[in-house]
Parts: sequence; C-alpha cells; structure tokens
Amino acid sequence: MYTIYSDGKLVYAPHLSDAGCGVFTPQLTVELNKAGSLAFVMPPDNVMYDSINKLSSIITVKQDDNELFRGRVLNDEKDFYNQKNYCEGELAFLIDSIQRPYTYTGTVANLFKKFISNHNSRVEDTKKFTVGTISVTNSDKEITVKGEDYCTTMDAITDKLLEVYGGYLVTRGSGSTRYIDWVETSGDNSSQSIEFG
Repeated sequence: MYTIYSDGKLVYAPHLSDAGCGVFTPQLTVELNKAGSLAFVMPPDNVMYDSINKLSSIITVKQDDNELFRGRVLNDEKDFYNQKNYCEGELAFLIDSIQRPYTYTGTVANLFKKFISNHNSRVEDTKKFTVGTISVTNSDKEITVKGEDYCTTMDAITDKLLEVYGGYLVTRGSGSTRYIDWVETSGDNSSQSIEFG
C-alpha cells in the first residue's frame, strides 16, 4: 500500500480517503541522478490541506514501510477547484547551496565529501546530508581540480565527479539522519511510472 506524508503526518492512504486522507491522480517519478518528482491533486477537504507549506514541508511517499521518495513542495498554486501540489525530490536540495571558486588537491572521495560539507554549512538542517557509501571506481585516486565559477552544489558534483568518474547519487534515511551515497551501480532500473489511486 502506498501512503503520502507531510512532515510525518498522513496526507494520503487509500483506505482512509473518506476520512480526509485522499488525493487525486498521484504520480511519482524517480530518475537516476535527478531529483525526481511527485505530483498529486489535494482537495480542500484533505485534513492536511492548510498544513503543507511551499519549500518547507517535507513530503515522503512510502510503500508499506519502505520510503520511495522524500522531497519538498515546489508548487502549491491552486486550480479552479482550490486543489493543489507538486513536489520535487530531495536531491534538489543540492541546488540550494553554492560552491565558491576553489582549487582542490586530494582524493576523489574527499572532494565529494568537501562538496557535501560546504552544502551543509549553507542550508537548514532539513536539507543536510551525511556522506554514506562511496563505492565508485577510482574514489581513492589523487586529483587536482579547479572550480573557477560560483555554481550550485549539484552542478559541481555533476561536472567534477559524476561526468568524470560515473556513478549514481542515492539518498536514504536512517532515523533522523539523511545519507547521500555515491555508488557505482544504482540497483534495479525500471521505466515504469508509479501511479496510485
């Protein structure tokens, strides 16, 4: 069973739609090295209708006890019937911080850690990550690189690491800690869209 939560409070459960926990046309899209998205139409009679805030509420989607998605509300514009909501995944948090120009000498893995550390120093707690697993090939290779422009953390990671050394960014949670892994393989790939009603 799929469920949607906002800041830990139930927004959608199929068996509770008549009790104010219903949404229309929920659609989850998860992509490799992209933030992913969740779109759904929330009717005004949903118990969480006035409690979800743009850019600050944390939205999660679970299948049974497994978390499939975590992100924030990007767009809460109301339609003609006062229905709303579109969310982006938590990798989008990496566009909220800027990496300053730098010259770096060290391992590939430590550059990734440096980018995440810089990101964490510039964002609020709900957007911070702890570096977890780094399993890409050549992660212990010594390098010297320069970043000459101001760019988002996501752009810096993509340009200096993902496009050069490959791999995938994967986020996961354990308790209140959010981990970001940089792994060689992403696990199972599927082009199937998840739509639940």
